Amino acid sequence: MSEPVTILAIQYPKPDRRDALLERIRSLALDARHEAGCLEYRVVIAPERPEAIHFIEQWASQQALDAHFRSDTFQAFWSVRMEYLEREVDIVVGTDFV
Repeated sequence: MSEPVTILAIQYPKPDRRDALLERIRSLALDARHEAGCLEYRVVIAPERPEAIHFIEQWASQQALDAHFRSDTFQAFWSVRMEYLEREVDIVVGTDFV
C-alpha cells in the first residue's frame, strides 16, 4: 500500500494581484478536493501574515499527487502563476513521520 504524501506550500502574491490570485486558488482548491486520492486540500491565510497564502494538502499516494499535477485545473493555474506571484512557490513534499 502506498504512503500518503503531504504538501506544504506558500505563495506570496503581488499586492495588486492578490484578489485575482485568491479567486484562481479558490477554483483550484474546490476542484482538487474532488480529485481521486485527495485526502485534504486546505488553503490558509494567517491574520498575522496576510501576505502569505499557505497550502496544506494530503494525497493518498504519489500517483494521486502526480495525477493532480497533470489535471487541467492545476496546469491552467501553474502555467500562469508567475503573473500573480512575487516569487516562486515554496514547496515541501514529504510523508508523515509520526
